[in-house]
Amino acid sequence: MRASRSREGDVPRTLRALWGKPRAWIAPGLAWLVSCNLGGASAALASPSFGLIPTPVLDFVPCFQAEGFLTIEHWNQTREQWQRQQPRIPSPRMALRGWRVVREWSDFAIHSLPSDKGAHCYLGCRIAQVADLTTARYAAWEKERRDLSDCQSKTHFEEADFTATMRGAQIGLESRSEVDCLAECRQQFSN
Repeated sequence: MRASRSREGDVPRTLRALWGKPRAWIAPGLAWLVSCNLGGASAALASPSFGLIPTPVLDFVPCFQAEGFLTIEHWNQTREQWQRQQPRIPSPRMALRGWRVVREWSDFAIHSLPSDKGAHCYLGCRIAQVADLTTARYAAWEKERRDLSDCQSKTHFEEADFTATMRGAQIGLESRSEVDCLAECRQQFSN
């Protein structure tokens, strides 16, 4: 069955009718919760990374609290400041190379290095070696942007993670060996 469309574009009429209603929209097994009044539901729908949150209805915690902020104002201010720092977007080819590094090496980094910062360093090093510095910078920024807005308490935003990833990227530019990445990041972020 095909959803009917409104004249305003690609927004289904059923969703449009719900915009002014309560925050929980029941879907099969999930509720799509609109985040804490971030400019209204239409703004939330236009920005999926900040707006719609898949989560069980009974476990609802406002997104800013799940992210570890005391007020929505502080959370919004932090998100806006981080967004203004967005680096240049890498070419699709380099972005794909960076994504492959993260996919292939993140488990290794998490289990082989003694700290979270060490894992960030290692992945930044490998991305810089396989792709380039622009890709490593964007990947580090995007990871923290997602941590800041994913509404998950198990992930958290830390500028220090971005810094550790960029330190690793610098190491990666100076060497071509994954062994060097591991040794340098282990030494620099041993706790």
